[in-house]
Amino acid sequence: ENLLENANQKKYKLTKKLNVKAKYIFKDLSDVDLSTIIEMALSDQTSFSDIQLQYGLKEDQVKELMRKSLKKAHIDHGEKE
Repeated sequence: ENLLENANQKKYKLTKKLNVKAKYIFKDLSDVDLSTIIEMALSDQTSFSDIQLQYGLKEDQVKELMRKSLKKAHIDHGEKE
């Protein structure tokens, strides 16, 4: 049980660290870049390796970007109603 708890704490710290780094990375990207990255990630023809080569974002960062984008879209949609 203690081993599992330590693993969960490490995962939480890593996720939190990734989120902080992601905030700064995403600020450097234009809206067009963000949309392009999301389209690439959703495309069957583009791999995460391709996205990393072009934009320098790892798979976890792209997934975080997509999550943030969905949350923002959800919030924006709610404000329009």
